[in-house]
Amino acid sequence: MRVAKLVSAVVLVVACLGVTGCGSGTDGAVKRLGKLSVTLDSVFVAEKAASAEVAKVAPDAVLLSVGTGGVVLNPPPSSWNFLYGSPGKGRTYRVAVEHGTAEKAEDLAPLDTKVVDLSSVVPISSVKVGSKEAYEAGKAFLEKRDGSAPPNLMMSVSFVEVPGLEGQSVSDWALAFTQGTSTDGMQQVRVDGQTGAASAIE
Repeated sequence: MRVAKLVSAVVLVVACLGVTGCGSGTDGAVKRLGKLSVTLDSVFVAEKAASAEVAKVAPDAVLLSVGTGGVVLNPPPSSWNFLYGSPGKGRTYRVAVEHGTAEKAEDLAPLDTKVVDLSSVVPISSVKVGSKEAYEAGKAFLEKRDGSAPPNLMMSVSFVEVPGLEGQSVSDWALAFTQGTSTDGMQQVRVDGQTGAASAIE
């Protein structure tokens, strides 16, 4: 069940890119710029470095989830922890990426395919909203609802269904805002990774 704990960790929130235009020519240009901004988001840039690192020890490794790995004091985050599963080796691996630099893959635990169905894994490209946009949307959601949002943040997104996490949809962002460095009193929000629709998790 350690895989299940690593895959979950936080909550879910999404962000709308707000890509609009005035006329067909401008609209096309703005949409291309919106797509580029998501591609350059820190989590997608970090994923390339993490995948290259885990491939050195497990070429068949599949990305299961990514998250901040702890509370971020100055969001949006720029460092990430990626969780991979290798069906060939039957192991899970974590790769930490700090400000774009990937550390060596860490062998975590056995991969329990009875808990994690690798056939249901979706690619990271299924997430259409970057981490920065997701953070901004989650913050705006809480500010509108409560008048303010706690300053610190944990966030994650899962790419595979895990028993016990049915309320957390695959490829949705999970955000938890907190005042300190613990999860006490955290405010949780789910953001749809496709549409940007935000909702609270009670």
